[in-house]
Amino acid sequence: MSSLVARLRDPDGRLFALARSGTRMTRWWLIPILLLFFVLAGAGGEYFPLESAEEAGLWTSALDTTGFLIVGYLPIALVVGLWVWRWEKRGPRTFGLRRGGALRYWLAGFGLGTGLMTLGVVLLATSGSTTVEFDQSSVLGWVAIGPALVVLVGWVAQGFTEELVFRGWMLQNTGAQLGPLAGVTVANIIFALAHLSNPGITPLGATNLVLIGVLFTLIAIVEGGIWAVTGLHIAWNWTQSNLYGFKVSGLDVGGGSLIKVIPDESAGAITGGDFGFEGSIAATITIIIGLVVVLAVASRKEFVVGSS
Repeated sequence: MSSLVARLRDPDGRLFALARSGTRMTRWWLIPILLLFFVLAGAGGEYFPLESAEEAGLWTSALDTTGFLIVGYLPIALVVGLWVWRWEKRGPRTFGLRRGGALRYWLAGFGLGTGLMTLGVVLLATSGSTTVEFDQSSVLGWVAIGPALVVLVGWVAQGFTEELVFRGWMLQNTGAQLGPLAGVTVANIIFALAHLSNPGITPLGATNLVLIGVLFTLIAIVEGGIWAVTGLHIAWNWTQSNLYGFKVSGLDVGGGSLIKVIPDESAGAITGGDFGFEGSIAATITIIIGLVVVLAVASRKEFVVGSS
């Protein structure tokens, strides 16, 4: 705990020092304004409809979802990268994309994300508020493995872009200018606001968005980079949608799922209702457990390696 607190108080922490490695920084208040323009780069994603496999078919929905995620998100990452390169005069690795240990961190994050989502499903199943289906059908079970792997490519693009923007640029610059705690606060508020227009949002869902943002941010600070949190973000969304069949932040996702968790409609507060798992009490408990794990990891000094 004390180790994490020390990092949250250290304005010279690795992630924030990287923001100062260029010739100048983007002013913290300007970043949200720039993002309003940068998201226009992903407008092409709207040409790909987000539909469930039941609505559009297994492979059609998988390809449309993947197109939406790649075309809707990767251009934003490219525009942000170009801005940082031309204006701040620093390269892509200064977003927190270190070479040393990259795969190790990414796999650790992916494993944590998969484990947390599975824990959430267990909590829902034991509460009696959901039914878990393992039956094979045209959109469920082994037949969905191929489409689910295709959609994973899209989730890689989406997760990488959001972490590059929120933890690798906004958190960096704001924390370097106002202090780490202010950086955490601003990045998480903007992250939550960016999702509040999603369908089915509830007060609990909004609270969970803030909590998951805190979890993501602390992981980035503990690592001093964004590989681990990128892996977690990708796994969190992919297992939520294509492993267990939930909506993701209220959105239908194509490609089917290996397992289908069907919530009891009369227990919306427990199961998340139309917002999906992220609007549930189970998600709240799961995220808090994730925060405890991060606190435990933060106490291990060997987790953070050199600055390569």
